[in-house]
Amino acid sequence: MAQVLKAEMRRLGRSEVLKEFLPLRDQVLELKEQLRGQRKRIEELEKRLKQARSPARTPKLKAVKEEAADKARLSPASIKRHRLRLKLSQRELGVLLAVSTQAVVQWEAGRSAPRPLYRARLVQLRQMGQREVRRLLEEG
Repeated sequence: MAQVLKAEMRRLGRSEVLKEFLPLRDQVLELKEQLRGQRKRIEELEKRLKQARSPARTPKLKAVKEEAADKARLSPASIKRHRLRLKLSQRELGVLLAVSTQAVVQWEAGRSAPRPLYRARLVQLRQMGQREVRRLLEEG
């Protein structure tokens, strides 16, 4: 008789556990599916962010001799003056030179100086007019 009672209690216990467990199992499966969808969405967003952050094609500027770039006077005020003369924003100047907007801000504030490659590009821009610069921006 004791064995029959134990067996019946086990059976009832299992059935009660299953009643509680099955809805939880379904919720877990649903949550796992949502997680897979969110991971996929995150990957897509990261790809888009990476593409947005990657620099656009840099417009091709005419070559300038290194000597001319080294001899050119490029003060923070002159960089800003030439940018304003060409009616460019700091971001647009950064795109033309293939540098960040923050780099242009630092140059104009005098907190840093352009590297030789960017000095040469700045010298090239000084020799250009507004139309040429706008055309370069549209091409890039």
